[in-house]
Amino acid sequence: MVSYRPYVAAIIFRKTSRGPRFLLLHRKQNWQGWEYVKGGLLPKETEVSGLKREIREETGVKNFRTITEMPEQVKYRWPKEFVKDNRKWLGAVQHVYLVEILGKKIKLDKKEHSGFKWVPAKTALKSLTYKEPKAALRRALKRYF
Repeated sequence: MVSYRPYVAAIIFRKTSRGPRFLLLHRKQNWQGWEYVKGGLLPKETEVSGLKREIREETGVKNFRTITEMPEQVKYRWPKEFVKDNRKWLGAVQHVYLVEILGKKIKLDKKEHSGFKWVPAKTALKSLTYKEPKAALRRALKRYF
């Protein structure tokens, strides 16, 4: 049976004197554009451990705190059946978390991303490539900022 791959995503921010700044990564693997940290869960991996792993893998950051899990899930289809871990997937279902980074240093995973930027919310909403991450960020802004 073909289903949706479980994912975690992190809307990452840091506090500054000019208000929160959000971390966006420039994706280069499989497609190009701006996104936030995200990734599929490994078999038998919990959401929390998957979230920590993805943040460390994609940013190199170890010093952060999870603020909350967003109540809504982000579900989307991929353009074609995607094979990962020897399974076909229709798309992904993301559980989105709001995460505060407690440092500034970012070390990218160069296989997946070619750059990053810290931006205010308005710029993040304009920069994100897909509508689903934009909607998740709008909900986070409305509830927590």
